[in-house]
Amino acid sequence: MIEFMKNWVITISVCVFFIIAVEAILPSNDLKKYAKFVLGLILIITIINPVIKFINKDLNITSAINIEKYTEDKLYKNTYEEYKYKNIERTCENFENNLEKECTKKLKEKYKDNNFKVDVKVKYQEDTNSFKIVNLNIGVEKEKLVKKVDINTKKPSGNKGNIESQLSNGIKNCINSEFKIPFNIINVYKI
Repeated sequence: MIEFMKNWVITISVCVFFIIAVEAILPSNDLKKYAKFVLGLILIITIINPVIKFINKDLNITSAINIEKYTEDKLYKNTYEEYKYKNIERTCENFENNLEKECTKKLKEKYKDNNFKVDVKVKYQEDTNSFKIVNLNIGVEKEKLVKKVDINTKKPSGNKGNIESQLSNGIKNCINSEFKIPFNIINVYKI
C-alpha cells in the first residue's frame, strides 16, 4: 500500500511539473486559456486513475454474478430453439393473415356482388427453410338480391350448378393468376 501511495504522489508531482512547464512556454493569448483547460483535465485524470485501479482490484464481478448460469449451452440452445419456433409460428400467422386480406380484397374487386370468407393454412418446411401454403379455403356468400321469377315451365332449370361451378372456377383462376397458388389447394365452398 505504501508503494502504491509513493508511486501515486510521484505521478501527480511529474504531472504538475509538466503543466507548469507548458504554461510557462505558452504565449499570453486566447490559446493559453484552452491549454489550461486541457492541462487541468490531464491533472484530474492523473489523480483519479490510481483510485479507479485500486477499486477495480477489490471488486470481483464474477463472484457477484453467476456467469455459469447464463453461459450454459443447454440454456442457450433451449432459449434459441424456443425463440426460433415462436418466431416461425408468428411468421406463419402473419403470412396467413396477410394472404387472407389480400385474397379477400382481390376477390371483392372482381366479384362485387359476393362476400368472401378466406381461410389460409401455412406450414413451415424446415428442410427447405421456407413456408408452404397447405390449403386455401374460400367461402362465397352471394348478396341477397331479388331475382326475376319466370313462371314459364317449358324451360329446363338445370343451369344453377353450372353457374356455381363457373364462379368457383373463376375464383380459382383469379387466385391462381394473382398469387400463383396451385389449383389443387384452393377449395371454394358456398356459405
